[in-house]
Amino acid sequence: MNTRRRVWRSWPWTIALAVVLGGLALLGLAGLGLNASVLGSLISLLVTVGAGAGLLRVLATGVRATPTGLIIRELTRTTRVPWTQVRGVESRPTERPRVFAPVLLLAPERAVKGGRRGRAAEQILQVRVLGSYREAVAQRRAGELAEARAAATDRTRRP
Repeated sequence: MNTRRRVWRSWPWTIALAVVLGGLALLGLAGLGLNASVLGSLISLLVTVGAGAGLLRVLATGVRATPTGLIIRELTRTTRVPWTQVRGVESRPTERPRVFAPVLLLAPERAVKGGRRGRAAEQILQVRVLGSYREAVAQRRAGELAEARAAATDRTRRP
């Protein structure tokens, strides 16, 4: 598997948010065309720029596997997780009812930095951007993330 080009997205949510933000951007552009007042034009400009920036961010959300780790892009933040820190991938229920998501089981911080192993508790990171109302979908995505991890770690072990 080529992990350099592997990207996972939750397409229903991406499309829905893109439609909403695209509509807001068009509304802002329509307001700019009306030239009602300076204040109205300023508000329309702010709505257009904000919606356009949000639209670009929504289109970039998802999880990308690279040879060195995962890049998890959510709406408001980006998290980078090196493969050396990932100990496993599972699917678990989230705090939201009937929503499931892949979960990265991360090595304790001290174990990653070379300290004594076993002293810090294992950490988990929910990959909420890949959450689903169907447990099977979340399990499939967790399996694909685990395959990407295995492929990347196998590649680094080969001479």
